[in-house]
Amino acid sequence: AARLLFTLDGDGCGPERSSCEVWSAGYSGNGSRIVTVGADGQAIVWDADSGEEVRRLGDENVRIDSAALSSDGAQIVTA
Repeated sequence: AARLLFTLDGDGCGPERSSCEVWSAGYSGNGSRIVTVGADGQAIVWDADSGEEVRRLGDENVRIDSAALSSDGAQIVTA
């Protein structure tokens, strides 16, 4: 069964609407972390239990198109 962890709405998005577009998402093997990559070219690691942002990668100089987490959620690979 699916479980809704958190949502992004107009208040949770950045100043540009494109920052709300999620291109890809994945779980760590142990289910502790979620990684999303959005139209803004940033990867965000989330705590799966609380929905809080753990880490953000990418900026105007480094665009990220995809990301994956290790099985324990401790490491991330981006491209």
